[in-house]
Amino acid sequence: MMHTQAQLDAMSMDELKAAISAIQTEKAVAKAGKLTLTRSDKSGGLMLLGLRKFPVTFHDEEWEMILNKANEIRMFIKANPEPARKIG
Repeated sequence: MMHTQAQLDAMSMDELKAAISAIQTEKAVAKAGKLTLTRSDKSGGLMLLGLRKFPVTFHDEEWEMILNKANEIRMFIKANPEPARKIG
């Protein structure tokens, strides 16, 4: 959830505190390894938090395309294991 300087300048103290709280929550979730979903204020895309340092963001249609390929992705992973290291 990035804000421009103009947006920050226009925010009230309560809005700034809420934005800080949201960022702290995102960081805590990422550290805990818990996956969560939220909407991007900037693009409207669906963001997956907690997988990597930065959120993974796709639009709804893109998520549908990925989800429709779930079985194919699983089969590919089994047939082509990652060499040596595992993430997570």
